[in-house]
Amino acid sequence: MTRAAKLQPVPETTVARPDATRFRAMMLERSKGRGAATRAWALLFDLLASTKDRWPKVAEELGVKPTQLRVLLMLFSGKRLVQRDLAELLDCDASNVTMLVDQLETKGLVERRSMLGDRRAKVLTLTRDGEAMAPKMFDKLLVPPPALEALGAADLKALVALLEKVSAHAAQAQPV
Repeated sequence: MTRAAKLQPVPETTVARPDATRFRAMMLERSKGRGAATRAWALLFDLLASTKDRWPKVAEELGVKPTQLRVLLMLFSGKRLVQRDLAELLDCDASNVTMLVDQLETKGLVERRSMLGDRRAKVLTLTRDGEAMAPKMFDKLLVPPPALEALGAADLKALVALLEKVSAHAAQAQPV
């Protein structure tokens, strides 16, 4: 009997999407007793995971797809990006990146230019419309989630001070 013959179809009712709430609860539970840094990381992870729907909503409001928004964010940094490097950063096939950049070009947000010295390499740059999207994107992404807005001013001030320390340590460990 072949391997294919052994496979049995799974009824559709038994296939479920992963339960993010359960995963988050498991992460928090497993972090208990593992040290303050592990617990803090689990809590930060949980806060970020609780906002996972935000990225697609912001992308939709701006008229792009979430992956396209990610590409625009990379280009907003002001650095030139070679298309083949984008494939590596997104951890996807070059043909997918070509399609992604085609879509952004059609929207008038990105343009490809040949790189001096290697005409086969394409450098991605933002158009004026693409650059104009940056402030809108950042304004939408910087709206704090309700969980943070629920904190009092003193708690927020203390949290900001701690996160600024963490951010400074991260910048020293991994230069941008």
